[in-house]
Amino acid sequence: MFSSELRLLPEQREFLKSPLGNLIPGRGGEVWDRALSLIRELRPKKVVSVGDETSRLFFDHDLGADVYIVDGLVMRKKLRGGPFFAKGVLELENPAGYISKEAWSIVRRAITIGRGVVVRVKGEEDLLTLVAILEAPIGSLVFYGQPREGLVAVTVTESKKREIGKFVEAMERKEGLV
Repeated sequence: MFSSELRLLPEQREFLKSPLGNLIPGRGGEVWDRALSLIRELRPKKVVSVGDETSRLFFDHDLGADVYIVDGLVMRKKLRGGPFFAKGVLELENPAGYISKEAWSIVRRAITIGRGVVVRVKGEEDLLTLVAILEAPIGSLVFYGQPREGLVAVTVTESKKREIGKFVEAMERKEGLV
Protein backbone atom coordinates (compact mmCIF):
# COMPACT_ATOMS: atom_id res chain seq x y z
CA MET A 1 0.00 0.00 0.00
CA PHE A 2 2.83 2.43 0.82
CA SER A 3 6.23 2.60 -0.86
CA SER A 4 8.21 4.22 1.93
CA GLU A 5 8.87 3.65 5.62
CA LEU A 6 6.31 5.39 7.82
CA ARG A 7 7.14 6.94 11.18
CA LEU A 8 4.57 7.62 13.88
CA LEU A 9 4.48 11.31 14.75
CA PRO A 10 4.48 12.31 18.44
CA GLU A 11 1.07 13.96 18.07
CA GLN A 12 -0.39 10.69 16.75
CA ARG A 13 0.40 8.69 19.90
CA GLU A 14 -2.69 9.91 21.76
CA PHE A 15 -5.01 8.48 19.09
CA LEU A 16 -3.50 5.02 19.59
CA LYS A 17 -4.07 5.06 23.36
CA SER A 18 -7.80 4.57 22.78
CA PRO A 19 -9.10 1.26 21.43
CA LEU A 20 -9.46 1.21 17.63
CA GLY A 21 -12.46 -1.10 17.95
CA ASN A 22 -14.61 -2.68 20.65
CA LEU A 23 -12.86 -3.21 23.98
CA ILE A 24 -13.56 -6.52 25.68
CA PRO A 25 -12.54 -5.59 29.24
CA GLY A 26 -10.86 -7.95 31.67
CA ARG A 27 -8.40 -10.82 31.49
CA GLY A 28 -8.43 -14.54 31.14
CA GLY A 29 -11.37 -16.79 30.47
CA GLU A 30 -14.16 -14.23 30.33
CA VAL A 31 -12.31 -12.19 27.69
CA TRP A 32 -11.59 -15.24 25.59
CA ASP A 33 -15.13 -16.56 25.91
CA ARG A 34 -16.43 -13.22 24.63
CA ALA A 35 -13.88 -13.21 21.80
CA LEU A 36 -14.97 -16.69 20.76
CA SER A 37 -18.64 -15.66 20.91
CA LEU A 38 -17.87 -12.66 18.71
CA ILE A 39 -16.07 -14.86 16.17
CA ARG A 40 -18.97 -17.33 16.13
CA GLU A 41 -21.52 -14.53 15.80
CA LEU A 42 -19.78 -12.52 13.07
CA ARG A 43 -18.16 -15.41 11.16
CA PRO A 44 -15.35 -13.16 9.96
CA LYS A 45 -13.62 -13.68 6.62
CA LYS A 46 -10.25 -13.60 8.39
CA VAL A 47 -9.10 -13.38 12.00
CA VAL A 48 -5.81 -11.59 12.69
CA SER A 49 -4.20 -11.59 16.13
CA VAL A 50 -1.58 -8.91 16.82
CA GLY A 51 0.73 -9.24 19.81
CA ASP A 52 2.34 -12.16 21.59
CA GLU A 53 0.01 -12.44 24.57
CA THR A 54 -3.09 -12.12 22.41
CA SER A 55 -1.73 -14.61 19.88
CA ARG A 56 -0.67 -17.10 22.55
CA LEU A 57 -4.09 -17.03 24.16
CA PHE A 58 -5.84 -17.32 20.79
CA PHE A 59 -3.76 -20.37 20.03
CA ASP A 60 -4.09 -21.91 23.51
CA HIS A 61 -7.88 -21.45 23.50
CA ASP A 62 -8.33 -22.91 20.01
CA LEU A 63 -9.73 -19.67 18.62
CA GLY A 64 -7.79 -20.37 15.42
CA ALA A 65 -6.55 -17.07 14.04
CA ASP A 66 -5.65 -16.98 10.37
CA VAL A 67 -2.63 -14.78 11.12
CA TYR A 68 -0.58 -14.28 14.29
CA ILE A 69 1.67 -11.20 14.29
CA VAL A 70 4.28 -11.47 17.08
CA ASP A 71 7.63 -10.04 18.14
CA GLY A 72 8.56 -12.33 21.06
CA LEU A 73 7.84 -9.68 23.71
CA VAL A 74 4.98 -8.84 26.06
CA MET A 75 5.08 -5.34 27.57
CA ARG A 76 8.70 -5.13 26.34
CA LYS A 77 9.69 -8.29 28.22
CA LYS A 78 10.71 -11.56 26.56
CA LEU A 79 7.78 -13.94 26.18
CA ARG A 80 7.92 -17.11 28.25
CA GLY A 81 6.90 -20.39 26.73
CA GLY A 82 7.75 -22.05 23.49
CA PRO A 83 6.49 -21.35 20.01
CA PHE A 84 3.12 -22.61 18.90
CA PHE A 85 2.26 -24.58 15.78
CA ALA A 86 2.21 -22.50 12.64
CA LYS A 87 1.13 -23.29 9.11
CA GLY A 88 4.04 -21.16 8.01
CA VAL A 89 6.30 -18.42 9.30
CA LEU A 90 7.03 -15.14 7.54
CA GLU A 91 9.61 -12.75 8.95
CA LEU A 92 10.10 -9.02 8.69
CA GLU A 93 11.97 -6.18 10.34
CA ASN A 94 10.01 -3.29 11.77
CA PRO A 95 11.61 -0.68 14.05
CA ALA A 96 9.65 0.65 17.05
CA GLY A 97 7.47 3.60 16.07
CA TYR A 98 7.56 2.73 12.36
CA ILE A 99 5.76 0.73 9.74
CA SER A 100 8.42 -0.75 7.48
CA LYS A 101 7.98 -0.86 3.72
CA GLU A 102 8.08 -4.66 3.73
CA ALA A 103 5.33 -4.88 6.39
CA TRP A 104 2.62 -4.23 3.81
CA SER A 105 3.58 -7.07 1.48
CA ILE A 106 4.37 -9.55 4.28
CA VAL A 107 1.13 -8.94 6.19
CA ARG A 108 -0.86 -9.05 2.91
CA ARG A 109 0.83 -12.35 2.03
CA ALA A 110 0.14 -13.77 5.50
CA ILE A 111 -3.55 -12.86 5.24
CA THR A 112 -3.70 -14.54 1.83
CA ILE A 113 -2.06 -17.71 3.19
CA GLY A 114 -4.18 -17.62 6.35
CA ARG A 115 -5.16 -20.40 8.71
CA GLY A 116 -2.40 -20.21 11.24
CA VAL A 117 0.50 -18.40 9.59
CA VAL A 118 2.84 -16.51 11.92
CA VAL A 119 4.44 -13.18 11.07
CA ARG A 120 7.54 -12.97 13.24
CA VAL A 121 8.67 -9.38 13.63
CA LYS A 122 12.21 -8.39 14.46
CA GLY A 123 11.54 -5.10 16.18
CA GLU A 124 8.04 -4.06 17.20
CA GLU A 125 4.68 -5.32 15.97
CA ASP A 126 2.30 -2.82 17.60
CA LEU A 127 1.77 -0.54 14.58
CA LEU A 128 1.23 -3.56 12.36
CA THR A 129 -2.31 -3.60 13.75
CA LEU A 130 -2.91 -0.69 11.37
CA VAL A 131 -1.47 -2.66 8.46
CA ALA A 132 -3.63 -5.67 9.34
CA ILE A 133 -6.79 -3.54 9.37
CA LEU A 134 -5.95 -2.01 6.00
CA GLU A 135 -4.89 -5.30 4.38
CA ALA A 136 -7.59 -7.62 5.75
CA PRO A 137 -10.74 -8.11 3.70
CA ILE A 138 -13.95 -6.35 4.70
CA GLY A 139 -15.74 -8.50 7.27
CA SER A 140 -12.55 -9.61 9.03
CA LEU A 141 -11.69 -9.19 12.71
CA VAL A 142 -8.36 -7.89 13.97
CA PHE A 143 -7.63 -8.47 17.66
CA TYR A 144 -4.95 -6.89 19.82
CA GLY A 145 -4.36 -6.35 23.52
CA GLN A 146 -5.08 -3.02 25.20
CA PRO A 147 -2.52 -2.92 28.02
CA ARG A 148 -4.05 -3.37 31.48
CA GLU A 149 -7.58 -3.11 30.04
CA GLY A 150 -8.42 -6.15 27.93
CA LEU A 151 -8.73 -7.22 24.33
CA VAL A 152 -9.74 -5.02 21.40
CA ALA A 153 -11.75 -6.46 18.51
CA VAL A 154 -11.67 -4.36 15.35
CA THR A 155 -14.29 -5.21 12.76
CA VAL A 156 -12.86 -4.39 9.34
CA THR A 157 -15.32 -2.18 7.48
CA GLU A 158 -14.97 0.38 4.70
CA SER A 159 -15.42 3.10 7.32
CA LYS A 160 -12.70 1.65 9.58
CA LYS A 161 -10.34 1.33 6.61
CA ARG A 162 -10.94 5.01 5.72
CA GLU A 163 -10.33 6.09 9.34
CA ILE A 164 -7.09 4.10 9.63
CA GLY A 165 -6.04 5.05 6.10
CA LYS A 166 -6.25 8.77 6.98
CA PHE A 167 -4.22 8.16 10.12
CA VAL A 168 -1.52 6.26 8.23
CA GLU A 169 -1.46 8.89 5.45
CA ALA A 170 -0.58 11.49 8.11
CA MET A 171 2.50 9.53 9.28
CA GLU A 172 5.91 10.83 8.30
CA ARG A 173 7.51 9.17 5.29
CA LYS A 174 11.12 8.08 5.68
CA GLU A 175 13.33 6.62 2.98
CA GLY A 176 15.97 3.95 3.46
CA LEU A 177 15.09 2.51 6.88
CA VAL A 178 15.45 -1.13 7.85
